Amino acid sequence: MCAWLALGSCADVAKVHQSVPGTLPMLQVAHDSGSRSLRLSRLLVHVQVTGHIATTTYDITFYNDQDKLLEGEFDFPLADGQSISRYALEIDDKLREGVVVEKAKARVAFEQTVRGQIDPGLVEKTKGNHFRTRIYPIPARGYKRVLIGIEEALPASATGLAYALPLAAGHPLDQFSVTATVALPAARPRVVAGDGFAFRSGDAGWEASLQRENYQPTNGLAFNIPLGQEAPLVYTEARGKETYFYAYLPADSALRARALPRSLTLFWDVSASAAQRNTEKEIALLRSYLSAIGNVRVTVVPFAVRTFSESVFTVRNGDAAALIAHLEKTAANDGGTQLGALDLQRFPADEHWLLTDGISTFGEKEVRLSATPVTVVSSSPGADFSYLKYIARQSGGRFVDLGAAEPEAAAVQLVHEYRQFLGADYDAGAIDSLVTPVQSGVSRGFAVAGILKRDTATLTLHFGFGSTRSSRQTVLLRREQAPAPGVGRIWAGMQINELDLRPEANKEAITRLGKQFSIVTRNTSLLVLDRVEDYVTHEILPPADLLPEYLALMKEKKSVAQDRRKEGVAAAETAMQELVAWWQAPPRKERPADAQVETGTRFTPPVISDAAVVADSTTTAAAANAVPTPARPHEPMLNYTQDAKVEEVQLEAVSLDRVELSKVAEPSSTVAASAIEVQQWKADAPYLAELEATAPADRFERYRALKTRYARQPSFYVDVARFFFAQNEEAIAVQVLSNIAELRLEDPELLRVMAEQLQEFGQQALALATYRELLELREEEPQAYRDLALACSAAGDHNKAVHLLYQVATGDWDDRFAGIRQVALSEMNALIGIHGKAIDLTGIDPRFVRAMPVDVRIVIGWSADNSDIDLWVTDPRGEKCSYENTGTALGGRISRDATQGYGPEEFLLRKAGGGAYEIEANLFGDSRQTLGGPITIKAELFTDFGRPNQRRKVISLRLTDQKEVVRIGKLVFGNS
Repeated sequence: MCAWLALGSCADVAKVHQSVPGTLPMLQVAHDSGSRSLRLSRLLVHVQVTGHIATTTYDITFYNDQDKLLEGEFDFPLADGQSISRYALEIDDKLREGVVVEKAKARVAFEQTVRGQIDPGLVEKTKGNHFRTRIYPIPARGYKRVLIGIEEALPASATGLAYALPLAAGHPLDQFSVTATVALPAARPRVVAGDGFAFRSGDAGWEASLQRENYQPTNGLAFNIPLGQEAPLVYTEARGKETYFYAYLPADSALRARALPRSLTLFWDVSASAAQRNTEKEIALLRSYLSAIGNVRVTVVPFAVRTFSESVFTVRNGDAAALIAHLEKTAANDGGTQLGALDLQRFPADEHWLLTDGISTFGEKEVRLSATPVTVVSSSPGADFSYLKYIARQSGGRFVDLGAAEPEAAAVQLVHEYRQFLGADYDAGAIDSLVTPVQSGVSRGFAVAGILKRDTATLTLHFGFGSTRSSRQTVLLRREQAPAPGVGRIWAGMQINELDLRPEANKEAITRLGKQFSIVTRNTSLLVLDRVEDYVTHEILPPADLLPEYLALMKEKKSVAQDRRKEGVAAAETAMQELVAWWQAPPRKERPADAQVETGTRFTPPVISDAAVVADSTTTAAAANAVPTPARPHEPMLNYTQDAKVEEVQLEAVSLDRVELSKVAEPSSTVAASAIEVQQWKADAPYLAELEATAPADRFERYRALKTRYARQPSFYVDVARFFFAQNEEAIAVQVLSNIAELRLEDPELLRVMAEQLQEFGQQALALATYRELLELREEEPQAYRDLALACSAAGDHNKAVHLLYQVATGDWDDRFAGIRQVALSEMNALIGIHGKAIDLTGIDPRFVRAMPVDVRIVIGWSADNSDIDLWVTDPRGEKCSYENTGTALGGRISRDATQGYGPEEFLLRKAGGGAYEIEANLFGDSRQTLGGPITIKAELFTDFGRPNQRRKVISLRLTDQKEVVRIGKLVFGNS
């Protein structure tokens, strides 16, 4: 297993280190005085092999020598056929086993528990075959014990099934042990590497062990399990009412010559993540394959976020030196991966080759296939093996995993047609749910699993070339045959692998099997909670040792049958009442005695220049399209302070097809908006100075050189992308920005930063794709729906935007997001008011539809969760509107203080007075523990919000220090 591990705390941001293959992950924490490693104290490893399935359990204890609690995170890629099978944490000196939970539900439970300063743990699958383990807390000056089980299919070779366990530590371990058991009827395993390790006959099969104290492992363990031409290895397991079986046939695959291609198109991934590929093995495979073909025309198409210029090479007599030299030169990797940029129909050839990890991090996700077969080559741990195999199967091509096969051996098989499994004969009353592995075509042996319904059964397997059967093998199954634990999980894993070829279509089945057999899938995670009360709170079935107490507490739990949807609608109704009451109330003539007032001249008017960080738009929809709302009488004035009691306003249903625009079409402000001014913001970074001092023709190469120093810094890519965009090099700007998606898979904060910048660049389609991914990752957060809604509106789909905003306003959300309802209602009604009849209001409660245009609207949101940023607006009278003074004498109001999450916070003023409205933001607090670095703020400044002549400017800027106050800009109104 190759892994990397990072740790961080409120004050310590983790450094992420990719481990060297064959070493153990080191835990490193950034500290003011330098970087120190958390010491791995104890490592106990147990290996169980059944057939060609091995389960490796790592029992790890590490020590935190810091004086503060830390949150830990393992992030590791696994090979094809490897998956997480077990996860446990030590709590109160006992191992607490993880339980499988739907992915979103597990994440919500984990994060809410962390906010409560209680111990949870989580294992989730991200993209491809990448897994992430989150642990909290690592106690100060204390130990943390973690248990992780990894299940894998062993690769076969001429010497048998091969097992390898890389082990190398940078320091001595207090305690170290490795034990291994190989189930019968396998032959005695042969140790290839591992001093003092030898197998002997035992009760459970072949057994071996090694124990050491104060020991520093420097090499790994490896052994082979000989496989001959004997009968298949067959195992069974009784699990509940079912008996599962698993059979492995070790026979070699037969080969025969095939017609070789005369033209070949090579799609070569040059994205940032492609640096993790073993290109040496890929090139060795190509060299052997092309040498065997002899004469062939090869077109090379590099790709990352887009396809780049192709190059054509003619290979004669197997000499591919020029082609190989070209591929080695293109090794510098940059940008995200957009597999949807590949349209294979544009490149006619006898054969296509695709060399990538299959993980699409940017834009469109799926390759456009053609009728040409695709040979898919993977050499990356953590690749999306399911999708790569799907491409091979759909195109009639082959999948080559160079993590399990040597290049020369794989090339031999690729120039031949190999024998395939063609079907099976069996009594359907005796065998159910038969499944075979998704075939790669370059492995040896064959496996099959299913459910045995009778005491005995016969299974006949047919093999052949093409569609012609050429051989068969019969497997005899008995209910009590070689019982072995884990056979049911093996069957379930094979089922999931098959279903995972089309994960969206098979989502429910994958989730069901993952939960039933405790398997981490793209839809399920393993969760550990500290207290039984936490399982009760989230209604998650706990492990067996807590089950009796859990059931008792669930009985006592107040079962108030509340419809959460109704609760959300009720909360939206309250939010709407507050908003309508404020909008109808006249402004006060005097400031409250305790209002915050700015004295003196605070700002020097800036020289206004619309830099690349500013977007400006004017809405020009016809007023005739506005949906009117009947005028309503004024309500008594409300003072919106923190403790104010809102007077209830009766919401009336609006008959949308009968009202007329003239009844609600409020004119624009009585004072003229002379300017929306934003403070020009530019990052003060040394790399920008270096780029500016570089000749235009050399800037991209200078960026590549700078990247070696700033590769893990998200703000580097944002700043450099903005720089290139300002130089009118939009394609380069997008490519540079897309690197953010590859820094850390499925990171909402990083994706949000990237999406907002894409919008700023006018890349609406790419921004929409990113916001849709964010919604999939954070379906429990209303901000994800709002972000997508605003992106839809920016792309012209105002109808979709309105319905998403309605979902934000009326949904069931965590209380920390309560303030977003009024913001969504404001935005929803502004879109309805401007775009009117273009909006289909089916399904939207008319009580929530009301035109409430305002002269001034300012809204801020930010990229980071668990951060508190405050919006401050100071009006021409010097009164500051903030969370401390939520209503001003002029009638300004600010939304509820968003102290956690991503905001938004919104300032509204129905009637603007003449003068300047100064806008600031303050980073009040930041408790993140992520790679995100500085927090990005997006501020939107509107005049005539909700009217056809609405104007808007946007600025993005970053905050780095707590209590930092930044000036955003101002709105200036003069008398008309």
